[in-house]
Amino acid sequence: MEHANLEGMDEVYDLLDVAAKVFGCKALAGDIDKPYSTLRNELARQPHYKLGLSTALAIMARTGDMAPLRAICRMFGLLCFEVPRAEPCNPIPFIKMVASTSKSFGTAVSCLGDALEDGKITHAEAKACRTLSDALVEEVLRLREYLDRTEKQTKGGT
Repeated sequence: MEHANLEGMDEVYDLLDVAAKVFGCKALAGDIDKPYSTLRNELARQPHYKLGLSTALAIMARTGDMAPLRAICRMFGLLCFEVPRAEPCNPIPFIKMVASTSKSFGTAVSCLGDALEDGKITHAEAKACRTLSDALVEEVLRLREYLDRTEKQTKGGT
């Protein structure tokens, strides 16, 4: 695995700071048992103040803002996505996921077909196809995780 580009850390700090401000930094500080001034200094990256992993996780958990986590994943070349709650008795979420996955597949294949029409793939075409392919992979993984959760919930059932 390639080494992470730690230059992305500024983005992570910025996203944590935005999450804290949108939520309300004073309220957040109380919720995560940290003095307000300490939290502000950590998010501002003041000398002698270090924002720890547990604080970063607490900020994301309390605010519900997962943008910093997605930024961390990008630093390592990973994808991060929310998995819908499995509802084994309700086929509608599953049907919607299959439809969305099929649509993503069609869009990605169409992009590749258009790119190959002239017999070569330009940088811009490769970038566009890569973006659509990443979206397709995410859809497939989301569908797989949904099925795994459904299997676990219905284990021993019918």
